[in-house]
Amino acid sequence: MVDLKKMSRKEKIEYIWDYYKIHIIATMIAILAVSSFIYSYVTKVEYVFNLTILCNDMDENARVNLEKQITNYVVGKGEKRKQAAVEVMPITDTGNSSPMTAQYMQKFMVKLAAGEIDLVIFDRSMLETYTKQEALVKLDDIVNDKSVQGVSDNTKGVYAVEADNIKILKDVGFNTKDKLVGIISSGKQKEKAVSVLKWMINK
Repeated sequence: MVDLKKMSRKEKIEYIWDYYKIHIIATMIAILAVSSFIYSYVTKVEYVFNLTILCNDMDENARVNLEKQITNYVVGKGEKRKQAAVEVMPITDTGNSSPMTAQYMQKFMVKLAAGEIDLVIFDRSMLETYTKQEALVKLDDIVNDKSVQGVSDNTKGVYAVEADNIKILKDVGFNTKDKLVGIISSGKQKEKAVSVLKWMINK
């Protein structure tokens, strides 16, 4: 039996490491894993609203700027670790069959089905496709006051607002030409989407 008392400090460390290194490593890994989980839980951000922009040319600074402004509007004072998300997907034509477009279109459809998108900015050419798919909320059934102007109409009703009328988008440097804004029918935050849409128009 080894007598640790007769060993030098260095010999004790070497002995303990040789015989218990597996236990020591396992304990360290467990501590790191628990610490990482606690940190992730404490700092986790809850996204309470989603605006998805379908375009190819939005500057990252413009996206971040818009995201901050919407967050300030939808998140109440004192609510910590909550924010709005502004996501950009390079989709401008549903008929484009490129692998990149197909990948983003699949992601977009998955998020639609999950109700994770509340408001969407898209190209005018896609309006008919989305109305046929019933992907957009009919705005004249929801928004019935003068705060919403310049809506894009078709034979079935009002489903989108002209992005060109929204100053906040121009202020952040977003190209609003031929772009429309609509509320997603599968979104979980329809009332908030209406509120944000009115706020964007009136800001």
